Amino acid sequence: MESFTAGVDGLLFNASPLPTIVVDGDSREVIAANEAAAERYGYSSEQMVSLQLADLVDPESPARPIASRELSSGETMVVELQRHRRKDGTVFPVHCASREFLLGDRRVVMLVITELSELRPVEAEQRFVEKMEAMSRLGGGIAHSFNNLMTAILATTDLALASAEIPQPIREDLQSIRDAGQRAAAITRQLMAFSGSQSVTLRQTDINQLLEQLTPLLQHVLPTDVTLLKQLRATAMVEIDPARFEQVILNLVMNAVDAMPNGGVLTLSTDDLNAFVSIIVADSGSGMDEITLARLFEPFHSTKGPGSGRGLGLASVYGSVRQMNGSTDIESGLGKGTRVRMFFPQAIPTVDLEFPPPAASRVVTGGEVVLVVEDEPSVRAPIIRTLRNLGYFVLEADNGEHALRVMQEHHAPVHLVISDVMMPEMDGTELVTLLRGWYPRMRVLFISGYSPQYLEGQGGTKVHGSHFLAKPFGLDVLTRRVREILDSEWTEESTPG
Repeated sequence: MESFTAGVDGLLFNASPLPTIVVDGDSREVIAANEAAAERYGYSSEQMVSLQLADLVDPESPARPIASRELSSGETMVVELQRHRRKDGTVFPVHCASREFLLGDRRVVMLVITELSELRPVEAEQRFVEKMEAMSRLGGGIAHSFNNLMTAILATTDLALASAEIPQPIREDLQSIRDAGQRAAAITRQLMAFSGSQSVTLRQTDINQLLEQLTPLLQHVLPTDVTLLKQLRATAMVEIDPARFEQVILNLVMNAVDAMPNGGVLTLSTDDLNAFVSIIVADSGSGMDEITLARLFEPFHSTKGPGSGRGLGLASVYGSVRQMNGSTDIESGLGKGTRVRMFFPQAIPTVDLEFPPPAASRVVTGGEVVLVVEDEPSVRAPIIRTLRNLGYFVLEADNGEHALRVMQEHHAPVHLVISDVMMPEMDGTELVTLLRGWYPRMRVLFISGYSPQYLEGQGGTKVHGSHFLAKPFGLDVLTRRVREILDSEWTEESTPG
């Protein structure tokens, strides 16, 4: 299409090293293709513009969406894993980034192709993804149940520690139990990171700056015989959870150190790649064989000896990167070292606004009416006992139906509902929606072993004026949160805690 390929834009289009194709938005006819695209697909430039997009795509392999992002122009950029086909019939996997826009009065789609021939075949990739998704669902369910148990342990221990009559030796034993419970909760957070059910807070981040800030810590944990090299060339921002990303880098660095017992070189590099930012952690260590690579991201699978690791490090890396809308792949070979590559969509820069910190809440006591709805008795009991000790009038129910009967018998307003989200027969969201019909400005605190992002994906926690507290939690955290919610101005905005 001469109007597209003419001029400076056309020179840049043809000079791009990435295969780039423009197709008609309606007919999907190829109307422009740069030299890199023609070379990659084995056609001449003239032959390319006589093709349909379907001629370049393997019809037996459906596309798999990887990411989608709304642009400031109102357009949408979509990235998919696809299988494309050359003129000679050979098939190869690609990342295909597409953007639909108006060119004059014609709607066109631009496709930028990144070949992934160095990765595992698409069929194996699909099987790998399906296996990881199944394991992540299993891991999320285990983590949710474990979080309930840890909430019960921590809350009951807090109750015992609050008693002035506990002898000092027993108090020390209880504190040891609580410390062990907190360490167990940390392990669960890794499992939740793998399953994508841990909470993340995404914000635009300069990845180079974050890695520079992390460097002193990395230098501290690296042995003297390991050299750290940095090649930070990325210029675009990404949307990540900085704390979670630091955990990812530390996990990968520690794995790299284990792979270089006699020293070596650790390289951190970043670069702009098409519509992504790539981050690579590479080591010159012992590397891995294909069998090890095939199981690398599985939870509880470890390449280390007994007692040397829990096998959750790379599983949590996989889950954390995926939850931050990124993707991960690993290259390795025996004696050739390992390269872990992460890809995150580039973000459109925005300006962060500064807000003053919230005012400190008043003393954690009160006389308001609180309804506690929790189907796990060992979690419900210490919550109720603590709130009653602080002067609250507490109603209790073990499920949604029971809560409705309790409210009907109460005949008076309830100031706050504390409810688990995932419960049998009637979930917390459905219960609160019904209760809001009676008390529209009733405050709500959801508690759950799942993250709010996961629950929203299941249709939960989207209730006006609701707050969220993740399990496991200590009773001191719960009571402060209750007081803050009751003291705050009622708002129709959901405010996860």
